Amino acid sequence: MQNNASLFPHMILLKHGTVINEVYFTPREIDVLACLLNARGTSKIASFLSISPTTVTTHIQNIKEKIK
Repeated sequence: MQNNASLFPHMILLKHGTVINEVYFTPREIDVLACLLNARGTSKIASFLSISPTTVTTHIQNIKEKIK
C-alpha cells in the first residue's frame, strides 16, 4: 500500500514551500498570494489567516522583493 506522501505529493510541496518560475515561496507567502489573487485586502487577509495586518504587509513586501 502507498503512503500518503506518494498519494498526495502536492500536499508535501505546499507544506514545505513551492517554487514558481525559479522563485521559492514559503507556505504562508502562498497563502497571502492566494488571498491577493482573490482581491482580498490586507485586513481581510489578516483576519482570514489569523495574523496581524503588519505581518501580511511584511509577507507582501517579501513577495514583491522576490519577484522584483
